[in-house]
Amino acid sequence: MPTYLSPGVYVEEVSSGSAPIVGVGTSTAGFIGVVPDSIDVPEPNPAYDPSQDIDPTNNPAHITKPFSSPVTSGEVKLCTNFGEFKKFFGDFSTDPGQRQLAHAVYGFFNNGGTRCYVVRAAAESEITADFLENTFEPIDEIAIVAAPGITNSSVVDAIITHCQQKTQDRFAILDSQENLDDTWKTMQPGDGNVPSKSDYAAFYFPWIQVFDPATNTQNPKGDGLLYVAPSGHLAGLYARVDTQRGVHKAPANETILGALGLKYNISKA
Repeated sequence: MPTYLSPGVYVEEVSSGSAPIVGVGTSTAGFIGVVPDSIDVPEPNPAYDPSQDIDPTNNPAHITKPFSSPVTSGEVKLCTNFGEFKKFFGDFSTDPGQRQLAHAVYGFFNNGGTRCYVVRAAAESEITADFLENTFEPIDEIAIVAAPGITNSSVVDAIITHCQQKTQDRFAILDSQENLDDTWKTMQPGDGNVPSKSDYAAFYFPWIQVFDPATNTQNPKGDGLLYVAPSGHLAGLYARVDTQRGVHKAPANETILGALGLKYNISKA
């Protein structure tokens, strides 16, 4: 009890016995990518003459800078901006797997994401239920899981199992294949193109078109456009909606920042 040594009016705060419920973040993503130990990152060639045609021998537009990842396969890294991702996994490159992962993380931050955990695997076959258990399961903060551009059914099943059965409090964002010809018009859950229905996963189609710095560096006279899987951008959109509106608001009818076009144009007709 406090001691009052002189007359007066005193205000004493007394604990009510229970603390208010603190909001739990639902926008931290976990990204999985297939990234080799070393990748090639194109950089502008200072000797390139834009008035002349690009010639790989006499007038190359770019030079190649190798990047060796300091992160081992299965090692998880927290990234709070794209600069941290580049330090661990490299800048936009010509490697297909790393390129998808880089665009996903960039799109995540560009669309409103603030924190994500990233892990690389040396091959898709490494991404199993055990892999997810050892990498992402111990990190309670992760609420969204995605493997940008990876559509292998075994990997997709492992991610859904991780969210639906193992943790039971995470949500998977799944990508379609990039090229589906006309089969996309008749896609159904569980048909091999679309995963089976799950309350713990969302499937997105088609791929989106974005500006790719690596493509532009290789060919400055081109448009620099590239189709990428949308899962990273959508994870950032989820985070943006959660922050601006709250978790009660569905992430629908929102603008995907950085998306310049679609692989397939879809309409109700």
